[in-house]
Amino acid sequence: MNTEYIHADACKPDDVLGHQKTRDLIDFGQPVAVLSTAVLHFVSDQRDPLGAVATYMETCAPDSYLALSHVTADKQPPAALRGLFGVYKNTNESIYLRSRDQVEMYFADLEIVPPYEGAEPKVTFLGLWGCEDPVEADDDSGRWLYCGVARRP
Repeated sequence: MNTEYIHADACKPDDVLGHQKTRDLIDFGQPVAVLSTAVLHFVSDQRDPLGAVATYMETCAPDSYLALSHVTADKQPPAALRGLFGVYKNTNESIYLRSRDQVEMYFADLEIVPPYEGAEPKVTFLGLWGCEDPVEADDDSGRWLYCGVARRP
């Protein structure tokens, strides 16, 4: 078997990493990928999402990768943000928008991969990731999320 389901809190990495199913399936002595896509914007700072991601990456062997995306308010008009918050006003969980600087903190001590050919290694808007023409790809629809991929040295 190469897939398992673990019912655990992603902000409690010791519970996830120490779970027998995790240990049976993943050899952390070999490079692996940690995927945190469209997750962390549902986690408040009080739950220490930075610490959780750091623990996952510290557990991984060198040459492992982190792929992460996160919703942002950067470059969003106020009306669009009101609409977004309106969607979440009657839900059990809120949404926590973070700036580029805050998202970049998840990649501390990692080597960020350039988002497209010829680009500097950096966290970028999702619409620019893997694009062929960054000028054409940079539009309003692609600016809701930051994303990045980085290697653990």
